[in-house]
Amino acid sequence: MVNWNRDVKDTRQNLSVFARFLASASQAFFDDLGHGLQPLGQLLQRIDVLNNPAVSRPYLLKFQARYPQIGSMAVIAPNGKMLINTASKPGAPLPDFRKTTAYMAPFKRALNADTPYTIGRPEYGQVLHEWRFPFRYTMHNDYGKARLLRSPGCAEERQRGRDQEGLSPAGDEIPPGP
Repeated sequence: MVNWNRDVKDTRQNLSVFARFLASASQAFFDDLGHGLQPLGQLLQRIDVLNNPAVSRPYLLKFQARYPQIGSMAVIAPNGKMLINTASKPGAPLPDFRKTTAYMAPFKRALNADTPYTIGRPEYGQVLHEWRFPFRYTMHNDYGKARLLRSPGCAEERQRGRDQEGLSPAGDEIPPGP
């Protein structure tokens, strides 16, 4: 019984250390992503992405290539209309968040957040067709009004696979989700 209690205590301690490590690594990744989105947003505003979203595709794809965890890059107007998504073919119909209450509520919170970016609860991506972590970065005009929102979809399966590649202590396993 003493050995079992010691094993349980050691396992809990190891999991606690591992959880703190993953939290720190995740925060570093999202901070890096957020810092990269600011200059991208400035570029998108200069090329007038709101009126001509197609010209932004090469810039979005180049940014996306830097982060293998990102399943797609989207630009969404402040009213909730998706303007472009790199996971869809040019000219293909895109989701309109104005018609989907479940997407619109967190979208509005992100637009009004006091922080440069927000990370939402996992949601099913309407373009990726897989579960993803919504990372939303809002660009504002000089008067503080939201101009556009960029949303890299960090696919959960890609992130889980990356977390399991060499990050877990030897002998430990992270079971896959449902």
